Amino acid sequence: QGVAQRGGLKTFHAQILISDGMDIRYFDKAVQFYYSTGGAIHFDPVIFDPLGSFLAFYAYAILAGYMDTYNYYGGNHAYDQAREISLRGMASDFPKGWGSRVKLMKEVTGNKGLREARFAYYLAMDLFEQGKPDEALKEFNLMMKGLEIVFAQFPTGRTLYFLNAHREQLTHRLNLLGQDDMLYRLSEIDPAHRDNYVKGLKK
Repeated sequence: QGVAQRGGLKTFHAQILISDGMDIRYFDKAVQFYYSTGGAIHFDPVIFDPLGSFLAFYAYAILAGYMDTYNYYGGNHAYDQAREISLRGMASDFPKGWGSRVKLMKEVTGNKGLREARFAYYLAMDLFEQGKPDEALKEFNLMMKGLEIVFAQFPTGRTLYFLNAHREQLTHRLNLLGQDDMLYRLSEIDPAHRDNYVKGLKK
């Protein structure tokens, strides 16, 4: 977005898209940091550094998302680390954007429906691949419960991004399991892609 001179330092202002290439994505509209050619990027859990702390914040956020898929609420500790960084950022000399990141962590960690749905989805897919369809079906049911909670209570942007990443595989697995009801329910909570779910019933 631009560069400004501040206290003898070049301060950069930017917008950055952070993604794991799968179902986690963050778009940050207010990044502020200083950097000089040849300078090192530092992260210290106590001493705030605008760029190092920004990178660590999203590293923890992405890591937490991954850990949530391996263990039930497994990302809690990493989310806590990200939250601590954001609070230090708010109190620093470079507070721009950090208030929004505090709110982001509150939103992401509070969206229990999506966190539980993601965990159940990944577990269901693993169980299906292991030849355990009945156990997989139980997890798919839990996934649906989580998704329906999200669509009833929370903004749906992150949930739709999750569905966009997994829609094809999810539809295929549910079709193989004969889960017409789940496919119809998915078409109701994601009407923009209704044909994708309904088409699965016709195969």
